[in-house]
Amino acid sequence: MTTNVKMTAVAPAYVTAEEEQQGETEGIAHRRQSFRQKVDQTMYENHKQVIQVCAWLTAALVITLIVGIIIGINKVQPNEVAVSYNPVLAVLHETPLTEGLHWLFPFSYLIRWPTRQVPVDAPTMACNSKDGLKILLDFSFQYLPDVAKVYNLTMEYKDFDNHYWAVVSEGTSTAKHTCGNFSAEEFQTKRSEVSTAIMDEIAYHLREDYHAILQAFQLRDLQRPDLYETAVRNKEDARSEITLAQNERVQKLTQAETTLSVAKQEMAKKLYEANIDADVTELEALNLAESVRLFYDTTKQVYKSLKDAKNLTENAVLALLTNAVTLGGDVKAIALSQPFSLDYSEDI
Repeated sequence: MTTNVKMTAVAPAYVTAEEEQQGETEGIAHRRQSFRQKVDQTMYENHKQVIQVCAWLTAALVITLIVGIIIGINKVQPNEVAVSYNPVLAVLHETPLTEGLHWLFPFSYLIRWPTRQVPVDAPTMACNSKDGLKILLDFSFQYLPDVAKVYNLTMEYKDFDNHYWAVVSEGTSTAKHTCGNFSAEEFQTKRSEVSTAIMDEIAYHLREDYHAILQAFQLRDLQRPDLYETAVRNKEDARSEITLAQNERVQKLTQAETTLSVAKQEMAKKLYEANIDADVTELEALNLAESVRLFYDTTKQVYKSLKDAKNLTENAVLALLTNAVTLGGDVKAIALSQPFSLDYSEDI
């Protein structure tokens, strides 16, 4: 490849000192102007970048605020109460938050506690009675955290889950301890008292130690050892038989007393009737005796008067009586006792 180079002839120049000085002055001015332009351009670029950075920062700040406001809004449900905690500042707010929307400081969150009854279904547990026998208890209860002490609850137990398991542990431990106050027999004969005692003990410890209020307690079942149940059943059967025998004895005694009472009433009735009959017979005999006495008194007076009037002897009077009897009518049989005689003819 061939390159054509054009040669140009330059005539030699002659520069004076003034021209040279003027040229240097113009060069300095040109360099100053060029530097100034560069500085201005740099400042403009820097100012522009600053404005862009400020705009981005402002936009980021606004977005952060919006996001923070949106994220910071938390809702407390109707059946709960809460306290807010900021893990960055390690601050737990004492004021409880009730139902509704609440804005929290960034990075904060809610620690929620229920305001409704919390059911506890305790596992079947074994305990020892006062007389050393193994008893199986099956119970449940319902409690309510004291909403007035939510801050204290959070400080002591951190959250509701930890508090719940502490309450469950306390309930089973208290029930096991209370078992020792009753004998195995009392678990059957005084079941309501056992239930009340366990309920009272659990209520006391929940109130004093766990800031909780016991709402209800159910003793669903209790079981004693099989051998003991068999012995108790045999004892109950024997007691039932004894009670039955005693009841039969009472019934027979009642029947005997009833029969005796009826016999006494019958005897009293017959005795009363006999007394009445005796009284009637006695009265009749007295009346008859009185009538006979009156008859003989009258007869005596009549014959005495006749004897005195006729100056008769006693035999003559008797003869008159004999004649009156024998001649007075159709007499078929006469029965007389001594000293009567039918022949007094010699005395007339």
